[in-house]
Amino acid sequence: IDEDVFEDFAKMIKVISGERLSISIEYFDAHVAAKLLNDYVNYVDRETISSTVENILNIISNQIRDIEYQIASKRQMAKQRREDQILRYNEALAIANKLGVEDRVDTTNVVQNNQLSISTSNTPLYYRGTRALIEEMQILNERKSDDPFIIGLRDLQENLAFLSSININADGMRSVTVDQAAYPPKKRIKPKRR
Repeated sequence: IDEDVFEDFAKMIKVISGERLSISIEYFDAHVAAKLLNDYVNYVDRETISSTVENILNIISNQIRDIEYQIASKRQMAKQRREDQILRYNEALAIANKLGVEDRVDTTNVVQNNQLSISTSNTPLYYRGTRALIEEMQILNERKSDDPFIIGLRDLQENLAFLSSININADGMRSVTVDQAAYPPKKRIKPKRR
């Protein structure tokens, strides 16, 4: 029954498009026709705004979810990298202990053929010495948060805070501008009289 009513109503409405959109309705009672048309325009306006706001909120929600996933992923990878670093330090500590390297080995200046040159090659971790390796491992093990060491994390958090703070007030929004509300005509349109 609702579909039949809607189809009958849709048949009564005439839409003329051009530079501006013009909507009219023919009905046996001119005052009811004007009210129906004005209510219809208001309904379309409200539904358009509601749909638009819902779409915007869905886009924002999806962006928030994506950023939260990125943050969680970055934190997980930072934790894994820290644990990997601890393992490398552990291995270097074992080597330094076997070689008796307690203090840092200075490798910046190397003398070759009576000439001083600066070594640019990577030095093994065990050259740091057992004392430095133990301290670095202890600090890495005691670290409460990797956040300050994650590149780009603060930018993501800033974007997340911005998106979370967006508040859309649909009360003052309009999707249409009504130049003139529908009004009952002064003269009858049908039936035509002589």
